[in-house]
Amino acid sequence: MADTFYVYREITNNNYQIIGKVPYDSLSIFIDTVRTLYLPNTGDPRITSFKYKLAIKDTCGNLGQPSLFHKTIFLQDQLNGNFNWSNKNYYQHYYF
Repeated sequence: MADTFYVYREITNNNYQIIGKVPYDSLSIFIDTVRTLYLPNTGDPRITSFKYKLAIKDTCGNLGQPSLFHKTIFLQDQLNGNFNWSNKNYYQHYYF
């Protein structure tokens, strides 16, 4: 049975570091507020998109393998009703 969800963020290419833990019985939401660790990848959504992984610690204390990554989307408001999606070419290589 799950006890805690571990949240990892990619710091350098395919190098993920833990940035938070969420207890199983808590609200299923995590907001990345880690801004001072792992520079220059500060997790600030106003700068770029980031990759995240999850791992589950069970009630016996065993930590599972991290999941496949999830990448956020970074949109830039052009202040004229239009938005730029600066990472759209990246997603051409992935299927959802």
